[in-house]
Amino acid sequence: MSLIAAALLTCLPAPAALQTPVRARLIAEGFTTPTCVRPFPGLDETYVVTEQAGLIRTVVDGELLPQPLLDLTAVTTVSGLGGLVSLEFDPDFETTRHVFVYYANSVAPMGSAVLQRYTVPAGTLVADPASAVDLLTVTDVIAYHNGSGMFFGTDGKLYLGIGDRRLELDGTNCVAQDGQVLLGKLLRLEKDGSPAAGNPYIGNPNVRDEVYAMGLRQPFRMTQDAVTGDIWFGDVGESDWEEINFIRGNSPGGLNFGWRLFEGPVSGAVTTLCTALNPEAPNHTLPLYDYTHANGCSVTGGRVYRGTEIPELGGRYLFADWCSQRYNVITSSSPGTFGSIEELTQRLQPPGPLTLGGPTDFGYTHDGEIVIADSGFGVPGAGRLWRMVRDRPLDVDRETVSLSAGGTQHLEFDAGADKAGAPFWVIGSLSGTSPGTVFGGLPVPLNPDNYTNLTLAGGGGILNPGVGTVPTDGNALSEVVIPAGLTTALLGKSAHHVCVLVDIGPGGAQLRISNPVELSFLP
Repeated sequence: MSLIAAALLTCLPAPAALQTPVRARLIAEGFTTPTCVRPFPGLDETYVVTEQAGLIRTVVDGELLPQPLLDLTAVTTVSGLGGLVSLEFDPDFETTRHVFVYYANSVAPMGSAVLQRYTVPAGTLVADPASAVDLLTVTDVIAYHNGSGMFFGTDGKLYLGIGDRRLELDGTNCVAQDGQVLLGKLLRLEKDGSPAAGNPYIGNPNVRDEVYAMGLRQPFRMTQDAVTGDIWFGDVGESDWEEINFIRGNSPGGLNFGWRLFEGPVSGAVTTLCTALNPEAPNHTLPLYDYTHANGCSVTGGRVYRGTEIPELGGRYLFADWCSQRYNVITSSSPGTFGSIEELTQRLQPPGPLTLGGPTDFGYTHDGEIVIADSGFGVPGAGRLWRMVRDRPLDVDRETVSLSAGGTQHLEFDAGADKAGAPFWVIGSLSGTSPGTVFGGLPVPLNPDNYTNLTLAGGGGILNPGVGTVPTDGNALSEVVIPAGLTTALLGKSAHHVCVLVDIGPGGAQLRISNPVELSFLP
Protein backbone atom coordinates (compact mmCIF):
# COMPACT_ATOMS: atom_id res chain seq x y z
CA MET A 1 0.00 0.00 0.00
CA SER A 2 1.20 3.49 -0.77
CA LEU A 3 2.20 5.98 1.90
CA ILE A 4 -0.91 8.01 1.12
CA ALA A 5 -3.22 5.04 1.38
CA ALA A 6 -1.70 3.86 4.64
CA ALA A 7 -1.35 7.13 6.47
CA LEU A 8 -3.79 9.71 5.15
CA LEU A 9 -5.91 11.47 7.76
CA THR A 10 -9.02 13.28 6.58
CA CYS A 11 -10.53 16.50 7.90
CA LEU A 12 -13.71 18.35 7.04
CA PRO A 13 -14.91 21.92 7.61
CA ALA A 14 -14.60 23.28 11.13
CA PRO A 15 -17.34 22.10 13.52
CA ALA A 16 -19.43 24.50 15.51
CA ALA A 17 -18.02 26.04 18.66
CA LEU A 18 -17.77 23.78 21.71
CA GLN A 19 -18.11 20.64 19.60
CA THR A 20 -15.40 18.03 19.68
CA PRO A 21 -13.48 18.03 16.36
CA VAL A 22 -13.49 14.40 15.23
CA ARG A 23 -13.53 12.45 12.00
CA ALA A 24 -13.47 8.75 11.04
CA ARG A 25 -10.50 7.61 8.92
CA LEU A 26 -10.69 4.32 7.03
CA ILE A 27 -8.18 1.67 8.15
CA ALA A 28 -9.27 -1.39 6.17
CA GLU A 29 -12.28 -2.86 4.37
CA GLY A 30 -13.50 -6.14 2.91
CA PHE A 31 -14.93 -7.82 6.05
CA THR A 32 -18.15 -9.78 6.25
CA THR A 33 -20.04 -8.81 9.42
CA PRO A 34 -17.07 -7.95 11.63
CA THR A 35 -17.96 -8.38 15.30
CA CYS A 36 -14.82 -7.55 17.30
CA VAL A 37 -11.52 -5.74 16.70
CA ARG A 38 -8.35 -5.86 18.81
CA PRO A 39 -4.76 -4.71 18.24
CA PHE A 40 -2.27 -7.54 17.89
CA PRO A 41 0.06 -7.31 20.91
CA GLY A 42 3.44 -5.76 20.18
CA LEU A 43 2.79 -5.01 16.50
CA ASP A 44 1.91 -1.50 15.30
CA GLU A 45 -0.87 -1.09 12.72
CA THR A 46 -1.80 -4.77 13.10
CA TYR A 47 -5.31 -5.80 14.12
CA VAL A 48 -7.33 -8.98 14.42
CA VAL A 49 -11.00 -8.87 13.47
CA THR A 50 -13.57 -11.55 14.22
CA GLU A 51 -16.28 -12.19 11.65
CA GLN A 52 -19.65 -13.48 12.82
CA ALA A 53 -19.44 -16.68 10.74
CA GLY A 54 -16.27 -17.77 12.54
CA LEU A 55 -13.23 -16.36 10.73
CA ILE A 56 -10.64 -14.31 12.62
CA ARG A 57 -8.97 -12.03 10.08
CA THR A 58 -5.65 -10.21 10.41
CA VAL A 59 -4.99 -6.69 9.12
CA VAL A 60 -1.46 -5.38 8.64
CA ASP A 61 -0.97 -1.77 7.49
CA GLY A 62 -4.52 -1.66 6.18
CA GLU A 63 -4.27 -4.88 4.17
CA LEU A 64 -6.24 -8.07 4.93
CA LEU A 65 -3.91 -11.06 5.09
CA PRO A 66 -5.08 -14.06 3.03
CA GLN A 67 -4.57 -16.50 5.92
CA PRO A 68 -6.82 -15.97 8.95
CA LEU A 69 -5.54 -16.04 12.49
CA LEU A 70 -8.06 -18.82 13.10
CA ASP A 71 -10.95 -20.46 11.23
CA LEU A 72 -13.89 -21.52 13.43
CA THR A 73 -16.55 -21.53 10.71
CA ALA A 74 -17.07 -25.29 11.01
CA VAL A 75 -18.17 -25.00 14.65
CA THR A 76 -19.87 -21.58 14.75
CA THR A 77 -23.62 -21.00 14.67
CA VAL A 78 -24.72 -17.70 13.11
CA SER A 79 -28.11 -16.57 14.38
CA GLY A 80 -29.27 -13.06 15.21
CA LEU A 81 -26.83 -11.74 17.80
CA GLY A 82 -24.98 -15.06 17.91
CA GLY A 83 -21.91 -16.35 16.13
CA LEU A 84 -18.26 -15.58 16.83
CA VAL A 85 -18.66 -12.46 18.91
CA SER A 86 -15.61 -11.78 21.10
CA LEU A 87 -11.85 -12.15 21.25
CA GLU A 88 -9.25 -11.07 23.80
CA PHE A 89 -5.51 -11.50 23.99
CA ASP A 90 -3.97 -12.62 27.26
CA PRO A 91 -2.49 -9.54 29.03
CA ASP A 92 0.69 -11.64 29.21
CA PHE A 93 0.44 -12.63 25.55
CA GLU A 94 4.10 -12.13 24.73
CA THR A 95 4.87 -14.81 27.31
CA THR A 96 1.86 -17.16 27.05
CA ARG A 97 0.90 -16.55 23.38
CA HIS A 98 -2.73 -17.19 24.41
CA VAL A 99 -5.82 -15.76 22.73
CA PHE A 100 -9.37 -16.26 24.06
CA VAL A 101 -12.49 -16.56 21.88
CA TYR A 102 -16.19 -16.73 22.66
CA TYR A 103 -18.76 -18.00 20.17
CA ALA A 104 -22.05 -19.86 19.67
CA ASN A 105 -21.30 -23.51 19.07
CA SER A 106 -22.88 -25.41 16.15
CA VAL A 107 -21.91 -28.85 17.47
CA ALA A 108 -22.94 -30.71 20.61
CA PRO A 109 -24.20 -29.36 22.87
CA MET A 110 -26.06 -27.57 20.08
CA GLY A 111 -26.64 -23.86 20.61
CA SER A 112 -24.29 -23.56 23.56
CA ALA A 113 -21.87 -20.68 24.02
CA VAL A 114 -18.23 -21.64 24.29
CA LEU A 115 -15.20 -19.90 25.77
CA GLN A 116 -11.96 -21.34 24.38
CA ARG A 117 -8.26 -20.57 24.49
CA TYR A 118 -5.81 -20.97 21.60
CA THR A 119 -2.06 -20.54 21.27
CA VAL A 120 -0.36 -18.42 18.59
CA PRO A 121 3.16 -19.76 17.97
CA ALA A 122 5.90 -17.17 18.41
CA GLY A 123 6.82 -15.27 15.27
CA THR A 124 3.52 -16.06 13.52
CA LEU A 125 0.13 -14.47 12.99
CA VAL A 126 -1.73 -17.79 12.88
CA ALA A 127 -3.13 -19.67 15.87
CA ASP A 128 -2.59 -23.40 16.20
CA PRO A 129 -6.06 -24.99 15.79
CA ALA A 130 -4.87 -28.07 17.69
CA SER A 131 -4.10 -25.94 20.75
CA ALA A 132 -7.78 -25.42 21.66
CA VAL A 133 -8.60 -25.59 25.36
CA ASP A 134 -12.26 -25.51 26.42
CA LEU A 135 -12.65 -23.19 29.39
CA LEU A 136 -16.40 -22.77 29.78
CA THR A 137 -19.57 -23.99 28.06
CA VAL A 138 -22.89 -22.26 28.72
CA THR A 139 -25.89 -24.30 27.59
CA ASP A 140 -29.50 -23.33 26.81
CA VAL A 141 -28.50 -20.11 25.06
CA ILE A 142 -30.50 -21.05 21.93
CA ALA A 143 -27.79 -19.43 19.80
CA TYR A 144 -29.15 -15.92 20.17
CA HIS A 145 -28.48 -13.90 23.30
CA ASN A 146 -25.13 -15.48 23.94
CA GLY A 147 -23.71 -12.10 24.90
CA SER A 148 -21.01 -10.03 23.26
CA GLY A 149 -18.85 -8.62 25.98
CA MET A 150 -15.45 -9.81 27.19
CA PHE A 151 -12.37 -8.10 28.58
CA PHE A 152 -9.41 -8.64 30.85
CA GLY A 153 -9.71 -6.39 33.87
CA THR A 154 -6.98 -4.40 35.53
CA ASP A 155 -7.00 -7.19 38.13
CA GLY A 156 -5.94 -9.71 35.48
CA LYS A 157 -9.28 -11.54 35.59
CA LEU A 158 -11.41 -12.34 32.55
CA TYR A 159 -14.84 -10.70 32.56
CA LEU A 160 -17.49 -12.28 30.32
CA GLY A 161 -21.04 -10.99 29.74
CA ILE A 162 -23.68 -13.57 28.79
CA GLY A 163 -27.21 -12.82 27.57
CA ASP A 164 -30.41 -14.36 28.88
CA ARG A 165 -31.90 -16.48 26.09
CA ARG A 166 -33.98 -16.06 22.96
CA LEU A 167 -37.48 -16.84 24.23
CA GLU A 168 -39.21 -13.71 25.59
CA LEU A 169 -42.41 -15.03 27.16
CA ASP A 170 -43.78 -13.47 30.32
CA GLY A 171 -43.60 -15.85 33.24
CA THR A 172 -41.16 -18.23 31.53
CA ASN A 173 -37.92 -16.33 31.07
CA CYS A 174 -36.43 -14.98 34.27
CA VAL A 175 -33.08 -16.70 34.02
CA ALA A 176 -31.24 -13.38 34.49
CA GLN A 177 -32.56 -13.47 38.08
CA ASP A 178 -31.82 -17.17 38.59
CA GLY A 179 -28.49 -17.49 40.34
CA GLN A 180 -28.22 -21.19 39.49
CA VAL A 181 -27.60 -20.55 35.77
CA LEU A 182 -25.03 -18.36 34.05
CA LEU A 183 -27.44 -16.78 31.55
CA GLY A 184 -28.05 -13.05 31.99
CA LYS A 185 -24.91 -12.62 34.07
CA LEU A 186 -21.51 -10.93 34.10
CA LEU A 187 -18.92 -13.55 35.00
CA ARG A 188 -15.48 -12.99 36.50
CA LEU A 189 -13.07 -15.82 35.74
CA GLU A 190 -9.52 -16.93 36.16
CA LYS A 191 -7.60 -17.56 32.95
CA ASP A 192 -8.41 -21.27 33.18
CA GLY A 193 -12.17 -20.55 33.21
CA SER A 194 -12.67 -21.24 36.91
CA PRO A 195 -14.42 -18.75 39.24
CA ALA A 196 -12.11 -15.86 40.10
CA ALA A 197 -10.93 -15.53 43.67
CA GLY A 198 -12.90 -12.90 45.58
CA ASN A 199 -16.10 -13.20 43.56
CA PRO A 200 -19.08 -11.85 45.53
CA TYR A 201 -21.23 -14.99 45.61
CA ILE A 202 -18.63 -17.60 46.53
CA GLY A 203 -20.15 -19.63 49.32
CA ASN A 204 -23.71 -18.56 48.48
CA PRO A 205 -25.67 -21.72 47.63
CA ASN A 206 -28.20 -19.74 45.58
CA VAL A 207 -25.74 -18.20 43.08
CA ARG A 208 -22.98 -19.72 40.97
CA ASP A 209 -19.43 -18.87 42.03
CA GLU A 210 -18.57 -17.45 38.58
CA VAL A 211 -21.14 -14.64 38.85
CA TYR A 212 -19.94 -11.07 39.40
CA ALA A 213 -23.22 -9.27 38.52
CA MET A 214 -26.66 -10.30 37.27
CA GLY A 215 -29.89 -9.00 35.75
CA LEU A 216 -28.59 -8.59 32.18
CA ARG A 217 -30.49 -9.11 28.93
CA GLN A 218 -27.91 -8.93 26.14
CA PRO A 219 -24.69 -7.24 27.30
CA PHE A 220 -23.31 -5.96 24.01
CA ARG A 221 -19.71 -4.75 24.45
CA MET A 222 -18.05 -4.20 27.79
CA THR A 223 -14.94 -2.28 28.75
CA GLN A 224 -12.98 -1.21 31.78
CA ASP A 225 -11.38 2.21 32.04
CA ALA A 226 -7.70 1.55 32.63
CA VAL A 227 -7.37 4.81 34.60
CA THR A 228 -10.34 4.62 37.00
CA GLY A 229 -11.13 0.90 36.89
CA ASP A 230 -14.78 1.72 36.10
CA ILE A 231 -16.68 -0.88 34.04
CA TRP A 232 -19.04 0.35 31.30
CA PHE A 233 -21.31 -1.77 29.13
CA GLY A 234 -24.30 -1.55 26.84
CA ASP A 235 -27.30 -3.80 27.43
CA VAL A 236 -29.61 -4.30 24.45
CA GLY A 237 -33.28 -3.80 25.30
CA GLU A 238 -36.34 -5.73 24.21
CA SER A 239 -39.30 -3.48 23.41
CA ASP A 240 -38.65 0.06 24.59
CA TRP A 241 -35.28 0.90 26.17
CA GLU A 242 -31.53 0.65 25.57
CA GLU A 243 -29.09 0.92 28.48
CA ILE A 244 -25.58 2.04 29.31
CA ASN A 245 -24.63 0.50 32.64
CA PHE A 246 -21.80 1.29 35.02
CA ILE A 247 -19.87 -0.48 37.77
CA ARG A 248 -17.59 1.67 39.88
CA GLY A 249 -13.90 0.81 39.91
CA ASN A 250 -12.84 -1.52 42.73
CA SER A 251 -16.46 -2.60 43.23
CA PRO A 252 -16.70 -5.99 44.98
CA GLY A 253 -19.49 -6.87 42.52
CA GLY A 254 -22.82 -8.35 43.51
CA LEU A 255 -24.87 -5.77 41.56
CA ASN A 256 -28.20 -6.57 39.93
CA PHE A 257 -29.23 -4.58 36.84
CA GLY A 258 -32.89 -5.56 37.01
CA TRP A 259 -33.76 -7.50 33.87
CA ARG A 260 -36.38 -8.96 33.44
CA LEU A 261 -38.36 -7.07 36.03
CA PHE A 262 -37.08 -3.79 34.61
CA GLU A 263 -36.13 -2.55 31.16
CA GLY A 264 -34.26 0.74 31.26
CA PRO A 265 -35.63 2.97 34.02
CA VAL A 266 -39.12 1.45 34.20
CA SER A 267 -40.72 -1.75 35.36
CA GLY A 268 -41.69 -3.89 32.43
CA ALA A 269 -42.12 -7.65 32.40
CA VAL A 270 -42.74 -8.00 36.14
CA THR A 271 -43.67 -11.59 36.86
CA THR A 272 -44.26 -13.66 39.96
CA LEU A 273 -41.59 -16.09 38.81
CA CYS A 274 -38.94 -13.35 38.59
CA THR A 275 -39.55 -12.07 42.09
CA ALA A 276 -39.71 -15.61 43.41
CA LEU A 277 -36.27 -16.30 41.96
CA ASN A 278 -34.82 -13.12 43.42
CA PRO A 279 -37.01 -11.11 45.80
CA GLU A 280 -34.31 -8.43 46.05
CA ALA A 281 -34.29 -7.72 42.30
CA PRO A 282 -36.58 -4.65 42.47
CA ASN A 283 -33.82 -2.91 44.45
CA HIS A 284 -31.58 -3.02 41.40
CA THR A 285 -28.90 -0.72 39.96
CA LEU A 286 -30.37 1.75 37.47
CA PRO A 287 -28.65 2.43 34.12
CA LEU A 288 -26.19 5.32 34.04
CA TYR A 289 -27.89 6.37 30.78
CA ASP A 290 -30.82 5.04 28.79
CA TYR A 291 -32.79 5.95 25.68
CA THR A 292 -36.00 4.80 24.03
CA HIS A 293 -36.44 3.04 20.72
CA ALA A 294 -37.39 6.35 19.19
CA ASN A 295 -33.60 6.93 19.03
CA GLY A 296 -32.41 3.46 18.09
CA CYS A 297 -33.02 -0.21 18.77
CA SER A 298 -29.71 -1.93 19.60
CA VAL A 299 -27.01 -0.29 21.69
CA THR A 300 -23.33 -1.03 21.01
CA GLY A 301 -21.29 -0.42 24.14
CA GLY A 302 -18.01 1.37 23.54
CA ARG A 303 -14.82 2.67 25.10
CA VAL A 304 -13.57 5.35 27.44
CA TYR A 305 -11.26 7.60 25.44
CA ARG A 306 -7.73 7.67 26.88
CA GLY A 307 -5.78 8.63 23.76
CA THR A 308 -3.84 11.84 23.18
CA GLU A 309 -4.95 12.97 19.71
CA ILE A 310 -8.36 14.30 20.86
CA PRO A 311 -7.87 15.67 24.38
CA GLU A 312 -11.42 17.06 24.47
CA LEU A 313 -12.65 13.47 24.74
CA GLY A 314 -10.37 12.53 27.63
CA GLY A 315 -12.24 10.28 30.09
CA ARG A 316 -15.47 10.35 28.08
CA TYR A 317 -17.29 7.18 27.01
CA LEU A 318 -18.05 6.63 23.32
CA PHE A 319 -20.93 4.35 22.35
CA ALA A 320 -23.40 4.02 19.47
CA ASP A 321 -26.62 2.44 18.30
CA TRP A 322 -26.42 -0.16 15.54
CA CYS A 323 -29.88 0.60 14.14
CA SER A 324 -29.86 4.40 14.07
CA GLN A 325 -26.08 4.58 13.51
CA ARG A 326 -25.87 7.39 16.07
CA TYR A 327 -22.55 7.94 17.85
CA ASN A 328 -22.44 9.65 21.24
CA VAL A 329 -20.03 10.40 24.06
CA ILE A 330 -21.16 10.72 27.65
CA THR A 331 -19.55 11.79 30.88
CA SER A 332 -20.32 10.89 34.46
CA SER A 333 -20.37 13.92 36.75
CA SER A 334 -19.33 11.56 39.54
CA PRO A 335 -18.74 7.80 39.36
CA GLY A 336 -21.99 6.18 38.30
CA THR A 337 -23.88 9.45 37.83
CA PHE A 338 -24.83 10.76 34.39
CA GLY A 339 -23.28 14.13 33.50
CA SER A 340 -23.78 15.11 29.85
CA ILE A 341 -24.03 13.69 26.34
CA GLU A 342 -22.74 14.92 22.98
CA GLU A 343 -23.63 13.46 19.60
CA LEU A 344 -20.72 12.96 17.17
CA THR A 345 -22.56 11.26 14.30
CA GLN A 346 -22.32 13.91 11.59
CA ARG A 347 -18.81 14.99 12.49
CA LEU A 348 -17.53 11.41 12.37
CA GLN A 349 -18.79 10.86 8.82
CA PRO A 350 -15.95 10.80 6.27
CA PRO A 351 -16.09 12.99 3.15
CA GLY A 352 -17.19 11.62 -0.20
CA PRO A 353 -19.02 8.40 -1.03
CA LEU A 354 -17.92 6.33 1.97
CA THR A 355 -20.25 6.17 4.97
CA LEU A 356 -19.63 5.17 8.56
CA GLY A 357 -22.39 2.68 9.30
CA GLY A 358 -23.70 0.60 12.19
CA PRO A 359 -20.94 -0.33 14.66
CA THR A 360 -20.60 -3.77 16.21
CA ASP A 361 -17.53 -3.04 18.32
CA PHE A 362 -15.10 -0.38 19.50
CA GLY A 363 -11.45 -1.25 20.01
CA TYR A 364 -8.24 0.57 20.81
CA THR A 365 -4.98 1.17 19.03
CA HIS A 366 -1.84 0.46 21.06
CA ASP A 367 -1.66 4.16 21.96
CA GLY A 368 -5.26 4.40 23.16
CA GLU A 369 -7.01 5.83 20.10
CA ILE A 370 -10.41 4.35 19.25
CA VAL A 371 -11.05 1.92 16.38
CA ILE A 372 -14.58 1.21 15.11
CA ALA A 373 -15.80 -2.04 13.56
CA ASP A 374 -18.51 -1.17 11.01
CA SER A 375 -20.74 -4.18 10.29
CA GLY A 376 -21.68 -3.26 6.72
CA PHE A 377 -25.13 -4.58 7.74
CA GLY A 378 -24.17 -8.12 6.82
CA VAL A 379 -23.37 -7.43 3.17
CA PRO A 380 -20.44 -9.70 2.21
CA GLY A 381 -17.25 -7.67 2.03
CA ALA A 382 -18.93 -4.42 3.11
CA GLY A 383 -17.57 -4.35 6.67
CA ARG A 384 -14.90 -1.76 7.47
CA LEU A 385 -12.51 -0.65 10.19
CA TRP A 386 -12.27 3.04 11.02
CA ARG A 387 -10.06 5.01 13.35
CA MET A 388 -11.41 8.08 15.13
CA VAL A 389 -9.02 10.97 14.49
CA ARG A 390 -8.87 14.64 15.29
CA ASP A 391 -10.46 16.94 12.72
CA ARG A 392 -7.87 19.45 11.43
CA PRO A 393 -9.92 21.83 9.29
CA LEU A 394 -8.73 24.01 6.43
CA ASP A 395 -10.44 27.37 6.95
CA VAL A 396 -11.03 30.02 4.27
CA ASP A 397 -12.17 33.64 4.34
CA ARG A 398 -14.09 33.58 1.06
CA GLU A 399 -15.78 31.00 -1.13
CA THR A 400 -16.38 33.07 -4.31
CA VAL A 401 -14.28 35.42 -6.42
CA SER A 402 -15.06 37.73 -9.38
CA LEU A 403 -13.10 36.96 -12.54
CA SER A 404 -13.39 40.59 -13.70
CA ALA A 405 -12.19 42.11 -10.42
CA GLY A 406 -9.98 39.30 -9.16
CA GLY A 407 -9.47 38.49 -5.51
CA THR A 408 -7.65 36.34 -2.99
CA GLN A 409 -8.85 33.37 -0.97
CA HIS A 410 -6.81 32.97 2.23
CA LEU A 411 -6.27 29.42 3.46
CA GLU A 412 -5.38 28.47 7.04
CA PHE A 413 -4.63 24.88 8.02
CA ASP A 414 -4.60 24.11 11.76
CA ALA A 415 -1.74 21.62 11.81
CA GLY A 416 -1.05 22.03 15.53
CA ALA A 417 1.87 23.78 17.17
CA ASP A 418 3.67 20.45 17.59
CA LYS A 419 4.02 20.35 13.79
CA ALA A 420 6.01 23.60 13.56
CA GLY A 421 8.63 23.26 10.85
CA ALA A 422 6.85 20.45 9.04
CA PRO A 423 6.68 20.89 5.26
CA PHE A 424 3.29 21.37 3.60
CA TRP A 425 1.92 22.09 0.17
CA VAL A 426 -1.42 23.24 -1.23
CA ILE A 427 -2.99 21.48 -4.18
CA GLY A 428 -5.75 22.90 -6.38
CA SER A 429 -8.13 21.14 -8.72
CA LEU A 430 -10.74 22.38 -11.18
CA SER A 431 -12.44 19.03 -11.43
CA GLY A 432 -15.76 20.71 -10.67
CA THR A 433 -16.44 18.09 -8.03
CA SER A 434 -15.17 17.33 -4.60
CA PRO A 435 -13.79 14.80 -3.96
CA GLY A 436 -11.99 13.96 -7.14
CA THR A 437 -9.64 11.04 -6.47
CA VAL A 438 -9.76 8.16 -3.98
CA PHE A 439 -6.59 6.86 -2.32
CA GLY A 440 -7.05 3.71 -0.26
CA GLY A 441 -10.75 4.45 0.09
CA LEU A 442 -10.14 8.07 1.17
CA PRO A 443 -11.52 10.73 -1.19
CA VAL A 444 -9.12 13.57 -2.00
CA PRO A 445 -9.57 16.27 -4.70
CA LEU A 446 -6.31 15.77 -6.55
CA ASN A 447 -7.49 15.42 -10.14
CA PRO A 448 -4.86 17.01 -12.42
CA ASP A 449 -6.40 19.54 -14.80
CA ASN A 450 -5.72 22.90 -16.40
CA TYR A 451 -6.36 24.84 -13.18
CA THR A 452 -3.10 23.66 -11.70
CA ASN A 453 -1.28 25.10 -14.72
CA LEU A 454 -2.78 28.60 -14.58
CA THR A 455 -0.15 31.24 -13.79
CA LEU A 456 -0.13 34.94 -13.07
CA ALA A 457 1.47 37.48 -15.40
CA GLY A 458 5.22 37.23 -14.95
CA GLY A 459 5.11 33.53 -14.08
CA GLY A 460 3.85 33.65 -10.51
CA GLY A 461 1.74 30.77 -9.27
CA ILE A 462 -1.95 30.90 -8.37
CA LEU A 463 -1.14 29.19 -5.07
CA ASN A 464 1.09 31.34 -2.89
CA PRO A 465 2.97 29.67 -1.40
CA GLY A 466 2.32 26.36 -3.04
CA VAL A 467 4.96 24.82 -0.77
CA GLY A 468 5.98 26.03 2.69
CA THR A 469 6.72 25.03 6.27
CA VAL A 470 4.42 25.26 9.27
CA PRO A 471 5.28 28.28 11.48
CA THR A 472 5.64 28.12 15.25
CA ASP A 473 1.94 28.79 15.91
CA GLY A 474 0.99 25.66 13.96
CA ASN A 475 -1.08 27.43 11.29
CA ALA A 476 -0.01 26.69 7.73
CA LEU A 477 -1.01 29.78 5.71
CA SER A 478 -1.43 30.09 1.97
CA GLU A 479 -3.32 32.15 -0.62
CA VAL A 480 -5.21 31.49 -3.84
CA VAL A 481 -4.58 34.62 -5.89
CA ILE A 482 -6.97 35.24 -8.80
CA PRO A 483 -5.85 38.20 -10.96
CA ALA A 484 -8.39 40.57 -12.50
CA GLY A 485 -9.45 39.62 -16.02
CA LEU A 486 -8.64 35.93 -15.73
CA THR A 487 -10.18 33.82 -18.48
CA THR A 488 -13.97 33.68 -18.50
CA ALA A 489 -13.72 29.98 -19.32
CA LEU A 490 -13.72 29.51 -15.55
CA LEU A 491 -17.24 30.93 -15.17
CA GLY A 492 -19.60 28.56 -13.39
CA LYS A 493 -16.76 26.29 -12.31
CA SER A 494 -15.41 25.63 -8.85
CA ALA A 495 -11.86 25.09 -7.71
CA HIS A 496 -11.06 22.89 -4.74
CA HIS A 497 -8.01 23.07 -2.52
CA VAL A 498 -6.45 20.86 0.11
CA CYS A 499 -3.44 21.29 2.34
CA VAL A 500 -1.09 18.31 2.56
CA LEU A 501 1.23 18.09 5.56
CA VAL A 502 4.25 15.81 5.91
CA ASP A 503 3.94 14.60 9.50
CA ILE A 504 7.23 13.18 10.74
CA GLY A 505 6.75 11.34 14.02
CA PRO A 506 7.97 8.27 15.91
CA GLY A 507 6.44 5.99 13.32
CA GLY A 508 8.16 7.75 10.41
CA ALA A 509 6.78 10.13 7.80
CA GLN A 510 3.03 10.21 7.18
CA LEU A 511 0.79 12.46 5.12
CA ARG A 512 -2.05 14.40 6.69
CA ILE A 513 -4.54 15.99 4.35
CA SER A 514 -7.11 18.66 5.15
CA ASN A 515 -10.72 18.83 4.09
CA PRO A 516 -11.39 20.15 0.57
CA VAL A 517 -12.47 23.79 0.42
CA GLU A 518 -14.27 25.34 -2.55
CA LEU A 519 -13.75 28.53 -4.55
CA SER A 520 -16.45 29.42 -7.08
CA PHE A 521 -15.84 31.83 -9.97
CA LEU A 522 -18.35 34.60 -10.67
CA PRO A 523 -18.44 37.14 -13.56
